[in-house]
Amino acid sequence: MNKLEEIINNPDKYNLPPETKDGLRSLLRAFETNPFFPISR
Repeated sequence: MNKLEEIINNPDKYNLPPETKDGLRSLLRAFETNPFFPISR
């Protein structure tokens, strides 16, 4: 999960288009709100 957050926080480093950034944010929210995918920070 740390890698996903790093990618979201540094999109220029990974040359991500805006659609990809939005998709990754949605994915992170889905993991954070789903009790079947417990994520520790």
